[in-house]
Amino acid sequence: MAETLVMADTCIWIDYFNRPGSRVSQHLGELIQDERVALVGPVLAELLSGTRTKEELDLINETLDILPYYEADLNAWKMTAMIMLQLKKHGKTVKLIDALIASLCITNKLRLYSIDKDFDHIAHSFPMLIHYRHGS
Repeated sequence: MAETLVMADTCIWIDYFNRPGSRVSQHLGELIQDERVALVGPVLAELLSGTRTKEELDLINETLDILPYYEADLNAWKMTAMIMLQLKKHGKTVKLIDALIASLCITNKLRLYSIDKDFDHIAHSFPMLIHYRHGS
C-alpha cells in the first residue's frame, strides 16, 4: 500500500529553505527524498511571493516543480467555507488561506505537516484533517 502524501505548509518550507539543519527541515528533506510531498496553490503562492531575489525564486521553483500538485476545485472551495463557518460557530477564526489549505488536504486525502496552531483548531472540528508535527 502506498504511503499517504504529505502537504507541507508554508511555515515548514520556510524552515526548510532558511534553516537546513533544523529538525523540521531534516524531516521535510526525508519526505522529499521518499517522494511523499505534495504541493497546493496557496503554499506555492505564499512561498514565491516571499522571495527577495531571483536566486531564491529559482531555487523555490526548482524544488517545488517536481512535486505532485493539487488544485482547488468546486468541492474544495465549498469545504473551505464549511471549515470557516464551523469554526465561527465555536468562536474561532482562521485565515481563508489556512482554511483552503486544510480543505485541499481533506478533499485530496493529504496529511498536513505544519507547526501553525490554526490547524489545531481546524483538526479539532474536522478530524478528517490529519495534522502532525515533526514526523509524528
